[in-house]
Amino acid sequence: MENKEKFLEYADMFGNLNIRHLVQDTQRYSMLLHTSFHPDFMQDGRDRQMFLCSLFKQYEATQGDKGVVKCEIKDMLNMDIPYFYLNTSGKSLFGSEGEKIEDYFEYTSLEHLKKKIVLLDEDDLKRQLMFMNIILTEINEFQVEDKKIELQQMKMIPHREKNKAHLLKAVQKLADSLIKTAVFNKDRTEVNWIGVTLIGNEDDCSWDIRPLGTYLYEGMSGLAIFFNALYAVDPQKEYLIICNAIEKELFTYTDEMCERNEGIENESSGAFGGEASIMYTYEVLYKITNKEKYLDYAKKHYKILKKAITRDNSFDLVYGNAGAVITLINMYQLTGNKEYIASAEIAGDIIVNAQEKEGSIKGGWNGDGRTSPLAGFSHGASGIVLALAKLWQVTQKEEYLLSLLDGIKFENSLFVKEKGNWKDERVYAGEKASDGGSFTVAWCHGAAGILLSRSKVNVILNGRYSDLIENDIKVAVNTILKEGILGNNCLCHGNLGNTEILFEYLKDHSDKKIEKYYVDIRDIIAENVCNGVFDCDNAYLYGYKLQGFMTGLCGMGYSLLRDIKKDLPCVIALEV
Repeated sequence: MENKEKFLEYADMFGNLNIRHLVQDTQRYSMLLHTSFHPDFMQDGRDRQMFLCSLFKQYEATQGDKGVVKCEIKDMLNMDIPYFYLNTSGKSLFGSEGEKIEDYFEYTSLEHLKKKIVLLDEDDLKRQLMFMNIILTEINEFQVEDKKIELQQMKMIPHREKNKAHLLKAVQKLADSLIKTAVFNKDRTEVNWIGVTLIGNEDDCSWDIRPLGTYLYEGMSGLAIFFNALYAVDPQKEYLIICNAIEKELFTYTDEMCERNEGIENESSGAFGGEASIMYTYEVLYKITNKEKYLDYAKKHYKILKKAITRDNSFDLVYGNAGAVITLINMYQLTGNKEYIASAEIAGDIIVNAQEKEGSIKGGWNGDGRTSPLAGFSHGASGIVLALAKLWQVTQKEEYLLSLLDGIKFENSLFVKEKGNWKDERVYAGEKASDGGSFTVAWCHGAAGILLSRSKVNVILNGRYSDLIENDIKVAVNTILKEGILGNNCLCHGNLGNTEILFEYLKDHSDKKIEKYYVDIRDIIAENVCNGVFDCDNAYLYGYKLQGFMTGLCGMGYSLLRDIKKDLPCVIALEV
């Protein structure tokens, strides 16, 4: 910071250099080039040229100049990936054969670099140090303090009547934090965030810093749902700008995926971390806004999901066909088109056929990368059981009913009475989590997510199998109450997720004690947020706030909005 003048001098050594410039992703070019070799386009050269001319579509927003598109088409007709370069001291862009597009850039690269150096401040320093600390942290060895407050302590907190203005203030505070960290293009028609994403597996993971992806769990889809819901409650111009920018991102994703002729079947089909999550997001946006364009894009994305379900080997809600089944049934409910039921049955049959048929794990599902079948909502039997229950409800086919009942029986084989909870069979450092004494109580794993599933399934089955289900509901509720307040407020594994599950439970059960517990905790969370205490991070994030729906700020905001606007769909249960 004290040596900016020196760095400005050093910057001059990068003047007058030719460097490559990426106009579009190489992956997109490769996809278009590969598709252009399809037999439909190879019988007549004009057909291939016409297909490549699709690059002119929205060229002003993407390439910025017709000259760039002409260079792209020329290179691909020559079976090359388009190549562009610039001179760091000039404003022009050059094609692979030296074609010059004059004044393509507003500033030279060197001017841009020097401007950034001049504008660096203490906030930049803190932010960069934060990201360096995150990326260098050995997360598998990091010890996290388990913070929680017992229910007995909760009773000492005076009850205060919920105030919608107070709740809205908390939601606005969360939105302000998201807007502050958003990265816009110059005309604010595009937006993204610097994301911190966990990569690897449960036994060996690390953080990766990259722009947010598209899927619902922690990507742009969740932000679209949050900001559209907030705009419906509080129609501020800034929220609308973000809604429009994210909409552009989602629509572009769907349009580009529809252009792909190969490889879609290898994509995940799930409703939080797969293609169903995009389709589900459009369904929710349609319900929130009542705008037909979202239903149209849900129908468009169906073409993608229909291919993705065919090779699923995860089976769960997050990545697999269980999430796809619920999303497809939602579309049937929104449109009345039975084609969606037919596709849901294809996805459901894959799930049923993959179910373990014998031994101690009979009734479970051993998804891709798992050493044993899991209990729980996100990746385990509970989420799959809910999907099969919904599929049985619309088809009345016995195989789905029998499969879901076997799934519940399997899950209950993992129940530990002393803990009032179900085993967590995920493996860390060669040991199953529950064998090491870890029993999660959250949407993702353990009693809370199992309560969400059992409550919904019990309603669908109209109490027919209450002997199998109702005791699980009672135990799971007591376990959530006993667990108290967690050290995180997110939806996936925090207080807002657990209390929202209690809210769903209360739709079919009257219990003043639980209602007061629900109101008190969420009121405290809202008050803390208003005071700048979000509690959705961990020590290994060094103050960084995750933006995503299930793990971060926008999911917290949406959950609190459901206390203000009661007709907002329950996203954690994939409802519309």
